Amino acid sequence: MTVLLLRPYATFAQGATVDLDNATEAALVGQERASYVGASPGAAFAPLTPQEMQAVRDFGPAISSMITPILWADRPTASLNSGLVITVSDVGNGSQWRSDGTDYVPVTPVFLYHSNTQVVGAAQIAAQQLGVTTAIPRSRMIGCRYTSVNYQLSKSATADIVTTYLYVGTAGTSADTLILQTVSFLAANRQTSNGLLLRYNSSTSKLQSYSSSSGASLEALVVTASVHPNSQSAAMADVDQFFSLYVSCNVGSDVPALERLSVIGY
Repeated sequence: MTVLLLRPYATFAQGATVDLDNATEAALVGQERASYVGASPGAAFAPLTPQEMQAVRDFGPAISSMITPILWADRPTASLNSGLVITVSDVGNGSQWRSDGTDYVPVTPVFLYHSNTQVVGAAQIAAQQLGVTTAIPRSRMIGCRYTSVNYQLSKSATADIVTTYLYVGTAGTSADTLILQTVSFLAANRQTSNGLLLRYNSSTSKLQSYSSSSGASLEALVVTASVHPNSQSAAMADVDQFFSLYVSCNVGSDVPALERLSVIGY
């Protein structure tokens, strides 16, 4: 069987199966709108048999998903396409996912959210929201073996304590589940970074806290403590989830700033 691969061509709907005459095929190749596979340009093409045409219809969408980037919402059903690798254009800067027969698992680590735009807070003691992710569909996280949340903070003025609060849930505010709290003693104009590793528990439909880490430059960090008020999120229905970060300073004249916030799926 010889297959003619078409580039976007306005006459036909995307994914359509068409049987072209030799003159049309030659014209499309000449216009660089198509290419021959399995035969030299100008070769004669035998019409496809009914069985071959059905095979193209069956496997065309799967082949197209591997070659042509698709939206996450348009991904083929994982349970019907075990082993299929798809390229998704709207997750990370383009990413590949493989069906394990149940969910899509990232082929390599992928940014589910990332921002390195500095957000400067107000000079106050009370906790204030400095960062919140965009909506992350639950379906993206349940396929990940782990989900890592990482953030980096800085602070002006005096050396004092900075407390961070990480929430996860559907509101994108402190109304969600507080899953990580860290207390860091920072020198003036220094930075600290913290991270949390989560794992989806399919039996409870919850994100389970797996481990946390903290670090900073040697001259910035004196003491850091991490507390897990809740070891898991609330049960997640099939709706979007948010991670939100709140920060407070021990001295009201100090100004905290969020330098980076990212969520990575593995």
